[in-house]
Amino acid sequence: MSRSRSEFKANRQNSPLGIWNKWLLEHLVLAEVEPRLEILPYQEVLIRPIGKNVLITCHAIVEGKNLITDLHWHDPSGRVINDWGPRNQMHTMVMPGDNTLALIFPSLLESEAGNYTCTANFASSEKLSKTVQIETIIAVTWLDAPEEQYPILNSDYKVRCKVMANPPPNIDWQKNSELITPGGRYVVESDGLLIQKASESDDGVYTCRAIVIETGELAERNIRVEVSWYTCRAIAIETGELVHLQSHCHRDRGVSAPAEPFSSRQGVGTPAEPLSSRQVHTPPTFEDMGSEPVEVIEGEQASVTCKAKGKPQPKFSWIKSLKQENLASADRFGVNELTGVLTITRVTKEDDGEYVCVAKNAAGSVERMVRLSVVIKPVVVTYRNISIAMEKDATLQCSASGRPSPSVTF
Repeated sequence: MSRSRSEFKANRQNSPLGIWNKWLLEHLVLAEVEPRLEILPYQEVLIRPIGKNVLITCHAIVEGKNLITDLHWHDPSGRVINDWGPRNQMHTMVMPGDNTLALIFPSLLESEAGNYTCTANFASSEKLSKTVQIETIIAVTWLDAPEEQYPILNSDYKVRCKVMANPPPNIDWQKNSELITPGGRYVVESDGLLIQKASESDDGVYTCRAIVIETGELAERNIRVEVSWYTCRAIAIETGELVHLQSHCHRDRGVSAPAEPFSSRQGVGTPAEPLSSRQVHTPPTFEDMGSEPVEVIEGEQASVTCKAKGKPQPKFSWIKSLKQENLASADRFGVNELTGVLTITRVTKEDDGEYVCVAKNAAGSVERMVRLSVVIKPVVVTYRNISIAMEKDATLQCSASGRPSPSVTF
C-alpha cells in the first residue's frame, strides 16, 4: 500500500531520530548566543559626581527570554538591592522590555562608591554575573568666588576664587580673555589671585578656570574687578601739643573701612582735606575690532567677541539689526554680558547680516555694528553621466552651490 509524501514526512519527524534532530537544532540555535549579562553604560569603572542622579541598567543577552530568572542587583556588601525601598534612596526598577533591571541612585553619595554586581539564573542551572565599579567625584564647586570684587587703589588685593573638587583641580587665570602669566604684580594662590599695588589698569573681567585632568571637567567663573578709591573725612582731636586727625573713610560705593590715623598741627575743629577724591566714571569706548565682516560657517558653532573699556567696566548686549531682537534670550544664541562674547550654537544661513554690540556702564553707552558673513559649504547640485564613442570630444557638466561661489574642478 502506498503512502502519501506528507504522511511519510510526518512519521519521519515523529521518529526517535527526528525528535533528536529537532532537539539538537533548537539547542544549537540557543548556543549561537552565549548567555551573558550586559551593563550599560558599558564601562568597567563609572566615574560620577556626588549629588547627581545616576541610572545603570543590567540586561540579559540570551535566546529564550523566559529562561532568565532571579535578576537582581547587589550592593558592595553583597546584599540584594530591593525595588520597594524609598524613592529618595538607592533602589532598583524593572525597565520596559524583557529582562532589564535598572539600578537608580536618586542623589549619589560619596559612601555609595564601590562594586555593584548584577546576577541572574539561566535555564535554572547556570549562574550569570556582571560587576561594575562606581567611583565618586566632587564636581567643581565655587566656595568663595564673588562675581563682582573691588580692590582698593594702591593696596594689595586678592581676587577671591576658592574652589572645591575631587580629584583636586588645576587653577589658572585670564584677564579680558588673555592668559595671566604669574609674576610681577600677579601671584596665583590656592584661593585666589593676588594683585600687588592695585591700580586702575587692573580693572577688567577676570576668569578663574578650574580644570580636573582626571575627569576632563572644565569650569569657569567670570569675576568683574573694579579698583575703587576711598573718600575720607578727618576730625581733629586735641591731645597735648599735637593734634591727631582721626579719619573716617568710606569707599565710593558706601562700604565702611578703617583708615590709617595720622597727626597734624592743623587747628582743632578744622576739617581736613579729603585724603582721596571720589571715583571718576568714564563712558565705554570700543577697542579696535576691524571693519571686515566676521566669517562664520554654516552648521558649526561660532563666537564673536566685542571688547570695550570704561569705568566701571561696561556690560554688553547684542542686538540683531533686522529684527531689533535682543539675542540674550534668543534660541541658539548666548550672550556673556561680562566678556562681550556672542555665541551661536549652530549657524544657519539666516544668521547672515548685521548685528549691534552695545556696551553700557553708569557713565553712558556706545554701539558698534558688526557684520556676520555665513560661509555655506559647497554642495554639488547637478551632474550628468554621458556615454561617448572613443576618440570623440566630450563635455562633462557639473554645478555646485555655496557661499562664496565654489570653483569646480575635475
